[in-house]
Order: sequence, then C-alpha cells, then structure tokens
Amino acid sequence: MNSDQIEGRIKDIAGQAEAQLGAALGDNSTRIAGVVESVKGKAQEAFGTAREKASEGFERARAKAHEIAEEAPEYVDRARETTRRYADKATTTVKAQVQEQPVVTLLGGVAVGFLLGWLISGRRSE
Repeated sequence: MNSDQIEGRIKDIAGQAEAQLGAALGDNSTRIAGVVESVKGKAQEAFGTAREKASEGFERARAKAHEIAEEAPEYVDRARETTRRYADKATTTVKAQVQEQPVVTLLGGVAVGFLLGWLISGRRSE
C-alpha cells in the first residue's frame, strides 16, 4: 500500500462518518460535506491503486528487459554458429560444383563477368 491509498481510505471513512453524523443531526451541509470528503477519499485511494499497478508493470518490464539483455550474448553466439554452418555448407557446395564441372563453372564465371562489365560500363552511343 502506498500513501495515497492509506490517506484515501482514511478520508473515505472520515467522510462517511461525517455524512452519517450530519444525517443523524439533520444537518444537510454536514452530510453533504461528508459525502464529498468520502468521494475525494475514494478517488485518492483509486489513484494510489493505479499508481501501484503502474509501478508493478514498470518493474515487470524492467525485469524482462534485463533478462533479455542477459540472454543476448547467447543469441548472438547461436546466430554466429548458424551463419558459420551455412557458410561452410555453401563453400562445400561451390567446391564440389567446381570439381565436378570445371568448364561449366568457368563459362558461368565468364558470363557473370561479361554481364557485370556491360552493366557497369553502360551503353555508350558514340
């Protein structure tokens, strides 16, 4: 419980007591003042409850962020290992392709080189 909840509860109880006293004495202004004080107390108590819930939510979010930050190096290591495996697999595949069909690979490389040269130089109309 926080101070707003405690103060609000006290104001609510005091306001109810004042309203009952005013009703018992037949004094409408005292009864109305008590009802107003009780409503103010309930509002302050509700504010205190909302503030406490927001604080709890903030603490949970902060704890989750801390947990994620602690796990980040592990995620990075796993990503690095996965990338390494894919790179090794690609290297093995390219080596096998070159060994099995060197002429086709050479012609493919020449074609790619020609295409890149053509794209880089552009069409010149001179």
